[in-house]
Amino acid sequence: MARTVTASDGVTLAVHAYTEIDPRRPTLLAVHGYPDNHHVWDGVATELGQRYPAKYNVVAYDVRGAGESSRPADQSGYRLPQLVSDVGAVIDGLGVDRVHLLGHDWGAIQGWTAVTDDSVLARIASLTSISGAHLDYAGRFLRSPRTPRALVDVARQILASSYIWFFLCPVAPEIAIRSRAQVKVFEAVERIGRSSTRSRRDASPRSLDDYLNGLNLYRANMPAPLMAPPAQLPQARVPVQVLVARQDYFVTPALQRFTGSIPAEGRVVPIEGSHWVVTSRPDVIARLTGEWVDMITEGVAPAGESTQPRSVPGTLALVTGAGAGIGRATAVELARQGAHAVVIVDRDLAGANDTAEAVRAAGAEAAVYQADVSDEVAMNDLAAQVRNKHGVVDILINNAGIGMAGRFLETTPEHWDTIIGVNVRGVINGSRAFGAQMVERGQGARSSMWPRRRRMCRQNRWSPTAPRRRRCSR
Repeated sequence: MARTVTASDGVTLAVHAYTEIDPRRPTLLAVHGYPDNHHVWDGVATELGQRYPAKYNVVAYDVRGAGESSRPADQSGYRLPQLVSDVGAVIDGLGVDRVHLLGHDWGAIQGWTAVTDDSVLARIASLTSISGAHLDYAGRFLRSPRTPRALVDVARQILASSYIWFFLCPVAPEIAIRSRAQVKVFEAVERIGRSSTRSRRDASPRSLDDYLNGLNLYRANMPAPLMAPPAQLPQARVPVQVLVARQDYFVTPALQRFTGSIPAEGRVVPIEGSHWVVTSRPDVIARLTGEWVDMITEGVAPAGESTQPRSVPGTLALVTGAGAGIGRATAVELARQGAHAVVIVDRDLAGANDTAEAVRAAGAEAAVYQADVSDEVAMNDLAAQVRNKHGVVDILINNAGIGMAGRFLETTPEHWDTIIGVNVRGVINGSRAFGAQMVERGQGARSSMWPRRRRMCRQNRWSPTAPRRRRCSR
């Protein structure tokens, strides 16, 4: 049963508490976007309750005109200053001092506006933004290209935002919605990024009124900020976390990363998913939100995890077969490129320790594990150890490989079983053991599979340990 809050202009806002409200606990206030209602947060709320039982107050509300909330008398009631006032009214109604905002799409736009607005700023402890940006910064982004790459990014966002001009047209969007054509398009886009094995729930329920009334968000607030952003851009004065969905077709990753109002204590975290990642991967949203709130309230960083964007700098890398040769060179180069730590795996413990010294000399932390990549059980155990001690790896290099030299007909099935075990099953074992963790985390990662190519060499006598000659054929 929803409680109601009356906004400053008389609109009734439906507030849905997923937990009992305890003023002593941190409060997460979730704000939905278009054309959703509060149900878009159901999966995230469930995941938060399971992962962090009785730790947070979790609340969402139906934005004016959506769900069970009433709609304003005219279009002006959807302007951002009024929407920010609604955020303040909901906070007052909850009886808590401050909240951690969690916004998606237009909810993120409202969140960005709120954390740069003195009228409610003191009531907000932090913001987690998903698939949204401050409209003034979006306008600046569209005028920002100084390089060919930046020009491409802007062009992509212009194409991604082309639907906005349709929404600003009179009558036509309403016809498309009532015919359910637009509804089907949005439902199809929401299915992007879903997986039958990973998605936790179905698409959130919406009514035609959610689609129709929500058009006023665009009509009341656009296109002015996009066409003529102010010269002086507002600055956020609370910690901000931006979760960047890599496959977002409406708000491109380039625009989300452009949010220059992110203060120094903020962070940007790329995640795997599309625009409605809040419904396709609520587990990821819940985990990252909980980690962020804990960092703000308790100063606790996620155990074993980097809070940096997932590029080479700041990452955790793992290289198999790193005791010598290509594996050692790869591990050292990752350290030189800025990896935070490199996990070195090899059957040769002495060689692995030598590589660790070289990695540390190159500026990264190093950890050594002895393992046989052809042993599935051993690799699963290794993956569990690495996760518990260091976190989920960001870069996995399946480098371990062996080879033979000599006459082909002098080889035995046992020799080939050994080679296939390392060069083929080793890649499979490593990819399955560590890949499952990467998918579970949902933040993206890189996996390279290159067991070193060996060459059959012309030698008078074959030996699995014979030195390889330079005169070899591929």
